[in-house]
Amino acid sequence: MPSPLRPPARGRLLRRFASALVVLLLAACAGGTAGPSASPAARPVATPPGSASSPLPEALRQPMRFRVHRVCGPDAQGLAGADQAADGCVKLLLGRGQIDREVVARLRDALRAQQPARSLRGQAADLAALHLDSPGGDLRGGLELGREIRWLGLATRTGGDLWVQTEGPRERVAAATRCQSSCAYAFLGGVRRDVLDDRAYGVHQFRPAPQAGEAVADPVAQAQAAISVLNLYLDEMGAARRLLDIANLTPTQRMTLLSRAQLRQLGVDTAGQRLAQTLPQTPWTSGRSEKGRPYVQSRVRADPRCNVGLVFSLDPAGRPVLALSLEFATRPADPPRAGDFPSGLLSGLRLQVADSGEQIPLGEIVPPAAWQRRDRPGVSVSYATGYVLSPTTLQRIGILARQDAVLEVIDGLPESASDWRFTARFTLDGLERSLPVLEAASAPAPASR
Repeated sequence: MPSPLRPPARGRLLRRFASALVVLLLAACAGGTAGPSASPAARPVATPPGSASSPLPEALRQPMRFRVHRVCGPDAQGLAGADQAADGCVKLLLGRGQIDREVVARLRDALRAQQPARSLRGQAADLAALHLDSPGGDLRGGLELGREIRWLGLATRTGGDLWVQTEGPRERVAAATRCQSSCAYAFLGGVRRDVLDDRAYGVHQFRPAPQAGEAVADPVAQAQAAISVLNLYLDEMGAARRLLDIANLTPTQRMTLLSRAQLRQLGVDTAGQRLAQTLPQTPWTSGRSEKGRPYVQSRVRADPRCNVGLVFSLDPAGRPVLALSLEFATRPADPPRAGDFPSGLLSGLRLQVADSGEQIPLGEIVPPAAWQRRDRPGVSVSYATGYVLSPTTLQRIGILARQDAVLEVIDGLPESASDWRFTARFTLDGLERSLPVLEAASAPAPASR
């Protein structure tokens, strides 16, 4: 439950205190502090690759691309658990370059290009691991990539040279690979995580980098929100929050490189152990409205301050409808919206099957308004809208539910059109028991003879 609004004077004092604290921390970092010590001791702060003294290879200056390689013989050591071909080789996916906000789309494209008829998770199951080689990039893109990696069930690894087997002799396709800055957070999505040398994994402070057209928020409020988001992400991925302490005490122009022993203490390197592939099951509840119309509903958390809800029901005319609700926790310093959502959100909204990308068609918007707003002062602000579904679409969703599919709700807006974006995933197991009630209620009655 969000905390109630504080009086303005107290809020200003807290913000001033936070600003002073940030200044003190930065001064300490500038004085050479490498971050909180852990046993064994943290590595010294180093100049990150990409500086004048350590230029980046051209491939690492470009947006991250993905390519499948064959790894054989001694080079496949440490990839236990992967399905080996008859020649003893395994398939490894290499992700190399800068992380941006389109990286997840490129990962999905690379997987679909292998065998277009197979599901994404089916493609990922054939891969021994995703080997990351990246100096970082966009922080939000890194978190989105990490969650995609976890959903796909991929293992992650980084460090050392990557040797692969082509049609000819053994070939080195990447030297001294690393995963640093925002890549360090994406790496945590792996269900098994291996760091192969002591200079591969690095963290430092994040810095705001708004995209074109994005409003620049108050930096102190933005930093506070980002720290909360990152801490919750570390919890989600099974890594210690101390990792963020080390990052926050390392200036952006430097990089703290962590040893493998320390990374195992922090839960970054899983020491060969495989984590659970977690996608929380979505609870669906059913009932009837005050007017006796049946409904099936569920809600998931899209990010630490927003819940996304889906409700399948019937409108007064007996047509099946899908209602979407977005509930934001309100915060004194950063209200989620000054007004209603832009109308463009309705045309950009997508409902699709996560594994295949199949689009679920949405019909006309249910009147009386595109978005209806409901405020709970000091608690939350909600927006809701609805779409008419054809009987065919409702039947298709029922089939997907029986197949244990996962639905994605994506706002589809460009960054310049919205101050917040979301992707919410709903598992459909359990939904198949309730949808037939809606289908029967929405079916036209047989004509009397």
